[in-house]
Amino acid sequence: DDDVTTTESIQYILSKISSWKQQKLSSTSSSTLPFVTVTYAQSLDGMIAVKKEHQKTSSSNLALSSTQSFQMTHALRSIHDAVLIGGRTLLTDNPRLNNRLWKKTKTSSSGQ
Repeated sequence: DDDVTTTESIQYILSKISSWKQQKLSSTSSSTLPFVTVTYAQSLDGMIAVKKEHQKTSSSNLALSSTQSFQMTHALRSIHDAVLIGGRTLLTDNPRLNNRLWKKTKTSSSGQ
C-alpha cells in the first residue's frame, strides 16, 4: 500500500533528523545554535508563488506539492519547536501551520 510506504519513509526520515538533532544539541560546541530545517515548494520554473496577470497579488490556491510532500511537511512540523513563514504568506494564505495531516496518517497507519 502506497500510504504505508509513504508513512514508513517519512518515519525513517524523521528518525534520522531527530537523531542528528540530538547529536547536535548534545555537543558542547553547537549547543547555543538553533536547529533549523528548511523546506519549501516550488514550481518547475523555480517560482514559489504565482502572480495572476490582472492582479498585483500572488495566488494562494495553487498546489505545488503532492499529498506525500504535504505529509512530510506536517511530519517535520511535529519534531520542531517553531515554524517560520513570511509576512506575505501569512497575509495571502492564512496558513494553519499545524501537523494535522501527520497525526491523521500516524493514527490510520498504526491501526492496520
